[in-house]
Amino acid sequence: MKKLVISILLLITLTLFCSCSETETHIQEVKDAPFIQSIYFESLLEKSEVIAEIKITDNLDETDNPSPKTFFQADVITVIKGDKNLETLKFMQGVNSGDTFEGYTVFEVGQKLVLFLSKAIG
Repeated sequence: MKKLVISILLLITLTLFCSCSETETHIQEVKDAPFIQSIYFESLLEKSEVIAEIKITDNLDETDNPSPKTFFQADVITVIKGDKNLETLKFMQGVNSGDTFEGYTVFEVGQKLVLFLSKAIG
């Protein structure tokens, strides 16, 4: 379970990192974050089963059990890697409205992101 949570946090952080325009500043912030595992971009591209640009359409639920998380539904705008027929997806963010980190808040309905995804187990 711990590996799953860390993987999801890494995925979300990298998604945020890749969608930012101030790359140099955000690279330093990511390097300074104690819970982030370093990964090369090329490795991320290779290991991701799906890479897609999405638009969040619904905030489905949030929970604190066993750790903070929020569940979303999104429309797929463009599939960069993976199933080209993918139209919608559900995903989890490792934070909720009651437990945010500085500079790391809950995604919002209407927000567009690029996600690097692998199947969750559990």
